[in-house]
Amino acid sequence: DLDANRPGGSIKIRVKTYSHSLKLYQENLEDLARKKGELSMSLDKKRLELLELRKAQLAARHSEDPNLDAQIDSLADKLRAYQAPPRAAEPEGPKGLVQLKKRTADSEVKILGVAPAGA
Repeated sequence: DLDANRPGGSIKIRVKTYSHSLKLYQENLEDLARKKGELSMSLDKKRLELLELRKAQLAARHSEDPNLDAQIDSLADKLRAYQAPPRAAEPEGPKGLVQLKKRTADSEVKILGVAPAGA
């Protein structure tokens, strides 16, 4: 299906199409990995909540389970190890422009506008 008059252009279009489909597939894989991580973390939170509830029930009966304490400690450590996902980088503006910002009294950054560099 190459164009007889412009075979280079046909190949270039096919490469761009293939590259685009690979980028979409990569984004889908990244989304899936993020969702699996969030699900794992929520399962661990619920499991810790249930173990603490079980510990409270045992304490009400004046009973103890040393294995339960070890499980609670390991889950608590695991939950502390979870980190927030990295923030997406802010897109850069066109070259030659500078973004004007001002820090407010409550330490927030307010964007005032965009000006040409050197102005």
